[in-house]
Amino acid sequence: MEQELAEEGLPPALNLAFRLGIAGLLGERNAEVRLDLSHFRLDPSSDLGDRWRDGLLQRICCAFLLLVRKDGGWSDIDQALEYVQQLRQEQKRGEARYLEQQPEERQPWVAVELLALYHALRLISLVGSYLLGKEPGSQRLRLRLDRHHSEAVTLLLRCQLVPLAHLVDLLWLGCHALVQNALWTHAERLDPVTRAFIESLTSRARAQPVLELWPGQQQALERHLLDTYRRAIVVEMPTSGGKTLLAKFVMLQTRALQPEARIAYVVPTRALVNQITLDLRHDFQGLELPGGPLHIEQTVPAFELDPTEGRLLTDAIDVLVTTPEKLDLLIRARHPVVRDLALIIVDEAHNLGDGDRGLRLELLLGMIKRDFPRSRFLLLSPFVPNADELLRWLGNDRSPLPIVLDWKPGRKVTGLIYEESGRQAAQQRSLIFETVPSIHSTEIEPGQRITLGPLAQPRNSKEKLSAAAAAIFAERGSVLVLCRGPLTAVKRARQISRGRQPVASHELLDATCHYIAVEQGPDSPLIACLERGVAYHHSGLSPELRWLIEDLIRAQVVHVVCGTTTLAQGVHFPIATVVIETLKKGSEDLSFQDFGNIAGRAGRTLIDSIGIVALPVSTSQQKEDVRNFLRQEAQQVISQLIEVLARIDSLEAKFTIDFVRKHRLLSPLLQFIAHAVHLFNYQTVREELEDLIQSSLAYHQLRKKDEEALKKLFILSHRYLETLRTNRHLALADQTGFSTPSVNWLLAQRSEYPELTQPENWQPDHLFRDDPLPLFRRLQLIAQLPEIDLSNKRRKPLSLPQLAQTMTAWVNGQPLHVLARLAEQQPASEQASGELDTDFFSQLSLISWGMGALETIYLSGQEAPDRGEAPYVPAMLYFGVRRKEAVWLRMSGVPRPVAEGLAQLWKKEERGEPANFSQIRRWVNSLSEAQWQEALARTAPTGLTARDLRVIWGSLTGESRAR
Repeated sequence: MEQELAEEGLPPALNLAFRLGIAGLLGERNAEVRLDLSHFRLDPSSDLGDRWRDGLLQRICCAFLLLVRKDGGWSDIDQALEYVQQLRQEQKRGEARYLEQQPEERQPWVAVELLALYHALRLISLVGSYLLGKEPGSQRLRLRLDRHHSEAVTLLLRCQLVPLAHLVDLLWLGCHALVQNALWTHAERLDPVTRAFIESLTSRARAQPVLELWPGQQQALERHLLDTYRRAIVVEMPTSGGKTLLAKFVMLQTRALQPEARIAYVVPTRALVNQITLDLRHDFQGLELPGGPLHIEQTVPAFELDPTEGRLLTDAIDVLVTTPEKLDLLIRARHPVVRDLALIIVDEAHNLGDGDRGLRLELLLGMIKRDFPRSRFLLLSPFVPNADELLRWLGNDRSPLPIVLDWKPGRKVTGLIYEESGRQAAQQRSLIFETVPSIHSTEIEPGQRITLGPLAQPRNSKEKLSAAAAAIFAERGSVLVLCRGPLTAVKRARQISRGRQPVASHELLDATCHYIAVEQGPDSPLIACLERGVAYHHSGLSPELRWLIEDLIRAQVVHVVCGTTTLAQGVHFPIATVVIETLKKGSEDLSFQDFGNIAGRAGRTLIDSIGIVALPVSTSQQKEDVRNFLRQEAQQVISQLIEVLARIDSLEAKFTIDFVRKHRLLSPLLQFIAHAVHLFNYQTVREELEDLIQSSLAYHQLRKKDEEALKKLFILSHRYLETLRTNRHLALADQTGFSTPSVNWLLAQRSEYPELTQPENWQPDHLFRDDPLPLFRRLQLIAQLPEIDLSNKRRKPLSLPQLAQTMTAWVNGQPLHVLARLAEQQPASEQASGELDTDFFSQLSLISWGMGALETIYLSGQEAPDRGEAPYVPAMLYFGVRRKEAVWLRMSGVPRPVAEGLAQLWKKEERGEPANFSQIRRWVNSLSEAQWQEALARTAPTGLTARDLRVIWGSLTGESRAR
């Protein structure tokens, strides 16, 4: 048949591309086939002069493949329709000349064949116009496609042109698939608000318009994603499968049905808060809705609620992007921004099973379920094996089945990396990739061996194998090397960068390197790494620097990033290959969820034909360990409260701070019950305690599996409830997010800390002077609270005097390399690049939370005098600035080195307190080069220029992306 088609005027390459396009569409491999077609030149080889029929057939196939490929936004679709228009213009002349060349007895048959091809051409014309949004609804279009297909095939079979009739059959099937995938098809049954959003997604003004839905997204809609009767929906979809776009559809549907309602988008990390916020603003920008544009805002990830943030969040906000801890605080404080919660989207929902944060998230959702009976839940995760159990918990009988989708945008292959030596000498050494069974590479037969390249020197350790593999894989795209911890990440990045050439100059790269020189010192190893396209990424870097590195990866300036599992929490950037050199996460085993999140990043949609997950092994035992690990499956989400109950030996223990210290994970449950008593009253909660406990995931998991543990849960809850009968400090517990035992203990310490009850002793000038004693005294209390636990998982003993000195220097604007010297470390060493910073940044949220709670508790019961700038102290600690104006700017994304300088400029212009965050961002956007330079001169960080700061600001706030 292919020979016959070739004889009929379809070149072999075009024939192959055509069949590849059809197979990809019908096999739901949309992303892969679009990428594969990018390697073909879809330009007809036959002109329209003497070979009209061949040129017609080739242009039909090329136009169809352009509609499939959709490269360059609208350019491929425009080119396809240009071919159609070209054929129409040349038809009369080309057709007449072609018929004249045929023997007289063949002319009728040739005319019939051309007529059939014109019907086939009409298929292309109809689908192309539909993709432009110019054709009628999909149902009517399908009927027209069927009619033209039937006419074409009937004519071809009459002429006994069976191969060509088969080609038209395939074309017809492909056109139907294009219609099915088109955004317009799925917009027909959606509300006007969502249809307006779809129109904006397809806009020619967008650099990367969205023109079709992936099969997994279509399946989610078919499985009633937008069914408003369902109170809870769980979408289990692989990484990069398109969960975020589905969430946007649900958000817009909620806005259409309840214009005044609020939506909370809950994510686990600060990086995701920033990324989701920028993504939503970008996609919803300029969207005209009946009730006005969607206002997207984010909370500061610090656990404490700054007075300015609390006031600015009262502005008309439609979607609030936040962490679980901050949303919990806002609800307990009865903040106006959460007054009418209608939809709660939980990204990375499998974190429900993750220790203390998982239990807080569980009880937060339980509290929302009870306190906001009209709210709905959308849980997103790449893997939730017991999704049906979560639905029964949150949705009761109104959420029948989870939406579990296995469609992936590309294929992945998992394999071992090892050295293989020849019989003779070192030149025979080779780096081998051998495929192994894994849920991430179900289509690749295990045991396939590929030689990646020769090895000049032996690689007799996983670390050396990892570096060698990263160097080779970097030639095909970006590489992520998963390392055991921060120090290893720094070491591996330096090791890999030594063998690489410097990368070309880039505006963001230059600005980032200048920023690092100011923040970490000019000798920071990260600068030398970045200049060679290599980075390291871990929790010890400042949040701003982590974001800049991620942006450099997105810009494909950084080609290799050595990171820890901090990269596992959903942050999106393009990675072709993941090298997992360790199955450890610090001192703990790597969970299969963490592995799945990291491995799921391999393979860039519409960039890589296949994603590679490589695991270096240097011994036979390591090979077996990896094989055993890959046999695991994702673990079910189990309530962490069940783990706590199993460790409680006696139900007669008193609810003191020592009891909570021993059972730290119990604190969220105690807060959960105390909040209910504060919200209602003791008697009401006593009568409805069973209903209250039923709102927890633990209850739903225990009631059928462990009656004794469930009984223990009720006894424990009843006993704790009795302690609240006469407790007068429930409001303080709700305000601070502490359990009542912790609040009671802090109040009992007031006699030993009388200075903490004086408002003037909470002023920044008192706390952040050269003498760190005032801050040290407060840290003494904070460090003993079970909710804070500053020493948890530290690699070295906690020194409170050193911590107080470091925090004081941080607030007073000292850069990180100066803080490193305070801790008697060498900032240019590998240890200084990670150890101090890791401890320091992991403590910022906890310390600011603890300071805010201390201030609230120790100044409670007093008349409300003017507290000056004391309420801003927690935010000053979190952001590392000394002025309230600088706090406002840092909240809006201004980098720390220039925040104080811009704060002085804000004050100089007598702008007063901002009305909303948008006002601050508009002001910063309007700053001239001279004003940036003036702000720099006020804070005098050497090495940074005004241009650098504008570039960094654009990256941190998404303004550069908007432009």
